[in-house]
Amino acid sequence: MNTSNKEIDIFELYLLVSRFFRKRFVILLIIAVLGAAFGFVKVKMQGETYQSRVIIKSDFISKENLSSMVLPLLDNDKQMTNTDLSILFIADESVFKPVSKINIDTLSLRDAIVFKLWLQDTTQLDDITGALKHYYNNSKELQTQFSRLQTQNQYYVDALKTEIEKINAYQKKVLEVDQSDKGLILTGFSGSSEELVSLLEKQQKLEQKLHAKQPVSVVQNSVIMSKRSSFIVAMIVWAFIFGIIGLFILLFIELDRSAKRRA
Repeated sequence: MNTSNKEIDIFELYLLVSRFFRKRFVILLIIAVLGAAFGFVKVKMQGETYQSRVIIKSDFISKENLSSMVLPLLDNDKQMTNTDLSILFIADESVFKPVSKINIDTLSLRDAIVFKLWLQDTTQLDDITGALKHYYNNSKELQTQFSRLQTQNQYYVDALKTEIEKINAYQKKVLEVDQSDKGLILTGFSGSSEELVSLLEKQQKLEQKLHAKQPVSVVQNSVIMSKRSSFIVAMIVWAFIFGIIGLFILLFIELDRSAKRRA
């Protein structure tokens, strides 16, 4: 008996669902078409999106220190607004207006961090790059580290110059020795020459660093156009979303009517 009632209930439920969809099919179809239209318009209004990479690197400041200055951007779960970006980088809010998304990559490059920018247009990309450069190079903390390291580099260069002068003086003296000690001359001269080359290379690298006027350099790496969302995919997705929402609304209305009739 229970099984029979259960079968009847299931059959009745099937009839009710079938009747519901037959009666509401046109309405659901209209709702789905509206959803598809909404998806089409949404993609159409998105416009083009561009991606750019801005590389922040330094021969003086560690990558960890560079990253620590933009900690809020390292939180991928939090999407910062244009106002947030302008406050963080101490810049006018209009500078970051084209930015729709920004991420920090600290892994791709060994001695640098990469800002990945998604932009609605590229007209203000130079201003954005300039704002990032100004933010880092005007940091009091980085300026202090930079000055201290440059002082150390100058000290090392002066020390290397002193050593190089000593080696040059030694080689000059060796060359003035009696030719009877030629074997000893060549051995001592060869060893001092290798040391001289090594010291000169170190001096050149340090002097290159001394030419730097700011702690950080900024490179605008590339700009590419992002692929816009497919119209067909967007229309199908939004038609499905609208259809599901419409279905639940119609079911609620139908159940509410049935409850009132029974009452």
